[in-house]
Amino acid sequence: SASELGAAGVRFNHETGGLFEVSFDKKAGRLKIPQLTVNDTTEAFFRNLIAFEQIAFGQGENDVKFITSYIIFMDSLINTVEDVELLVKHKIINNVLGENQLVADLFNNLHKEVIADQRKFCFAKICKDLDEYSKDYFHQWKSSWFKWKLILKNDYFSNPWSAVSFIAALIVIILTVTVSYTH
Repeated sequence: SASELGAAGVRFNHETGGLFEVSFDKKAGRLKIPQLTVNDTTEAFFRNLIAFEQIAFGQGENDVKFITSYIIFMDSLINTVEDVELLVKHKIINNVLGENQLVADLFNNLHKEVIADQRKFCFAKICKDLDEYSKDYFHQWKSSWFKWKLILKNDYFSNPWSAVSFIAALIVIILTVTVSYTH
C-alpha cells in the first residue's frame, strides 16, 4: 500500500500527463503518478470504461486492458484512509468527494467481479520494482519500524491519557529502581 511504500522510503510525486504515465525510479526511490480528480462521477466513469474494455477487447494475445490495470494498480496502493491521505498530500489524488474513506472504499470496490489476466497487467514491472525496492534490507527495516510505530500509536497511545499514564509508570519504575539501589 502507499503508506507501506512510504514507510519503506518510496517518495511520491504527481505528474502532469496521461493517466497511464506511471513510473518508478529505483535509484531515487521516486514513484511518479499522474494526478487524478475523484468526484461524484468517478466511480460510474471507471465502471463504464472497465465494462467497455472487457467487452470491446477480446482475449487476444495483445489485448492489454489499460483501465483495468490502472484500477488494480490504484487499489493496490489504496487500502486504508491513511493511504488516501498520503496520496492527497502528494497531490496524486484530488479528492472532491470530501471524506478520504469514500475514496478508499471506491478503489477497494471498483474492480470486484472483474477478471484480470496477470500477463496483461501493464504495471507489472513497476509493481515488481516497488516490491524489490521495499524488500531491500534497509527499506524492510524502515518499514517494520513504521508498522510498530503505527501499532503503538493506534492501539496503545490513541489518546493523550494513555501516553501520560505510560510516562508516569515509567517514572515510577525508574524511581523504584534508583531507590532500591541506593538502600
